[in-house]
Amino acid sequence: MFRAVSAFRSVLALPRVRWLALGSLVARLPKGMLPLTLVLLVSRQTGSYALAGTVTALFSLGDALTAPWQGRLADRFGYARTLLPIAVLHVAAVLGMISTVSPTALCLLAVAAGLGVPPISGAVKARLAELVPDDRMPATFALEALLQQSFFLVGPLLATGLISLTTPAVTVVAAATMVAGGTFGFVVAAGPVRRAPRRRGGHGALRIPAVRMLGMTTLLQSLTYGVLPIALVAAATRAGAPTAAGVVQATLTLGGVIGSMFHRPAAYLRLLTRFACCLVPLAGFAALRSPAGLVGLAMTLAGTGLLATPLATSAYLLIQRTTPAECLTEAFAWQSTGLAIGTAAGAAAGGALVDRGGPVLAFALPPVAVGLAVLVVVVVRRRVPSVFG
Repeated sequence: MFRAVSAFRSVLALPRVRWLALGSLVARLPKGMLPLTLVLLVSRQTGSYALAGTVTALFSLGDALTAPWQGRLADRFGYARTLLPIAVLHVAAVLGMISTVSPTALCLLAVAAGLGVPPISGAVKARLAELVPDDRMPATFALEALLQQSFFLVGPLLATGLISLTTPAVTVVAAATMVAGGTFGFVVAAGPVRRAPRRRGGHGALRIPAVRMLGMTTLLQSLTYGVLPIALVAAATRAGAPTAAGVVQATLTLGGVIGSMFHRPAAYLRLLTRFACCLVPLAGFAALRSPAGLVGLAMTLAGTGLLATPLATSAYLLIQRTTPAECLTEAFAWQSTGLAIGTAAGAAAGGALVDRGGPVLAFALPPVAVGLAVLVVVVVRRRVPSVFG
């Protein structure tokens, strides 16, 4: 563990890296804050949870579907000329949602706010790949994976605290301020970037087999993250402890934090296979209908989380190794899009499966989905062996 902390410190001591990490973290924290905040804001303003859910879904969809094209623009024109105007659109749209109760206006503003989420996750990985020596990239990407997990954990907690102390509207203003300030800080820390000339023709980063493969496997893996909240609430309710669902879910993130401390570089396929195997016991523990089953679920998720950071790190390294600098931001953005779409699809599927067969059926989906991801990697390795060097 101390070796990992030392490696993180050595990375953060490199020029620009510390401020890049800080700016990207501040700019991305609202991703964890806004879903809950928008639900409360819209439901209180209009009295409709259905509209609140629609608005939140449109926001997430707009973000997921446009990130790769935003990344392509950043690769072509640089961060300052791309990220700052995008952030302005986001801030204006989010603030506009505070002052209207019109369903049409709220939906249009939600789409605009999603379109305006800056592709910081892809940009920070691409810039780090340019600034950090190759021998420190495993530790760098492990740190980035840890930061990415942290805003999904800290964001909802921060939103809950602000809403309890103030109002959803004030929390929206705080989130918009963080996006603006964090994006500006990131652009300043990134500095001027020399862009390689783009190739004519092609389909951007999607022409690269590794990017297509990782977009698909990330989508399949992310079905797990969408299923878990719904399936855990159902399992905890049947066990007589509905409030325990959040605690059990947090063990996955806890495992990810611990896993980042003990990370050792490993092959992507091996890590993905282990990740799939770790998910298999979930359905069995959910069938117990007792607090002991919840303990089993927590232990299983903690063990699975140990692999989450190494798996993400391995994927980042694979993208870095196979993607030219001219489209690196876009390549990382495609992975973020796979994550967002998979999580949304998992939430929808999880709800339907819980209604049909209870949490046991819902918990059967994650190992099957990740197993399919393993199959995708095996097929790609056989057909395009150059992807794995």
